[in-house]
Amino acid sequence: MDYLMTNVKYPKTAFDANIQGRVIAQFVVDKEGSVRDAHIVKSVDPALDAEALRVINNMPKWRPGRQNGKVVNVKYTIPVSFSLDGNNDSPQTAGSPNLEGYSLTVDGEKVDIGMLKEISPYKIRSVSVDKSKQTVSVTTYKNSATQFIIQFLHSAREKCKNETGRDLNSQKITVNGKVMTLDEIEASSLNIRDIGPVVVDKSYNIIVNTK
Repeated sequence: MDYLMTNVKYPKTAFDANIQGRVIAQFVVDKEGSVRDAHIVKSVDPALDAEALRVINNMPKWRPGRQNGKVVNVKYTIPVSFSLDGNNDSPQTAGSPNLEGYSLTVDGEKVDIGMLKEISPYKIRSVSVDKSKQTVSVTTYKNSATQFIIQFLHSAREKCKNETGRDLNSQKITVNGKVMTLDEIEASSLNIRDIGPVVVDKSYNIIVNTK
């Protein structure tokens, strides 16, 4: 997230046309930590889409994901926001804005901006960046059970891509026979210590049963 915000360059054509919005992109972090297979799943404008892919494809190596103690490929879906801040003199350039002068709040609590890079992608619920106010707001999933299940969602998407060559548009999570959303799991009393074996079915949905 730190890398994205400090390396995105606002395309001049989009800036001049007053185009802004949030591009949704997906990519895979492989077992070596390299980023690959980046593509757009929600487009805003061709110039913004291209810039989002440029920045993602040039990201430094990640720490590889692990499942059951083994290094695995992990698919991520992230938003890349392009927002005009009211200063129409020139578009933002690469490396701007940097994080100097920005304030960060995580779940409503103001913390040091350096903490941004410490937040696990599996914990992120939403991110909002306001360039005009120089603020970054992050909300997280606090329930470790939710974070645990998110890892299986990513792994199932990667499995689908490897086996079928297609991307999943949606997945269901079933907990003890009941279909639940991540927000519902977050609000529930489900504890990670109560989770038994997690199954990925033939449709790449996640089936969770408690012990």
